[in-house]
Amino acid sequence: MAIAERLIWSIDWGRYELMEGTAEGFGHDLTAFVTDAPVVERHALWARMENRVFAQDDIFTAAEPTLAVLFAALADGVEESTAVSVLDLVFHIVHAAHYRDDGLGRRCLGKAQEAGWLLVHIGSRGSRNVRDACLEVLDLVSPSCAAALRLSV
Repeated sequence: MAIAERLIWSIDWGRYELMEGTAEGFGHDLTAFVTDAPVVERHALWARMENRVFAQDDIFTAAEPTLAVLFAALADGVEESTAVSVLDLVFHIVHAAHYRDDGLGRRCLGKAQEAGWLLVHIGSRGSRNVRDACLEVLDLVSPSCAAALRLSV
């Protein structure tokens, strides 16, 4: 069992909220999202995330543990299409966190900043698509890590 999957099942999702209410059961959708799947299936998996954990520049409390899972999935090593989807979700959560002036926003930004060097590592070894997705996140949360990634290629 991968790190991300172990982390998902260790989280009490019922303590968190999504746009439509409790995040109870969200772990099932998140497990599918961080699991390698064909590109054609990634769109349906994305739909399970969009307007749930983030929506129109807002995030919900499930965003915080979701970020931890997403970074664990990247550390596990996933296929390019999965990595780009995961990084895209990280970007949307972090982008929305910038608009919040509260503890949730600050904690989400902090989690992303802490993962800066992981994103440098992944971006320096990944395809151009993966590198660009890493840079989108790093430009928001860690300009110094973004600069390091740009120098590594």
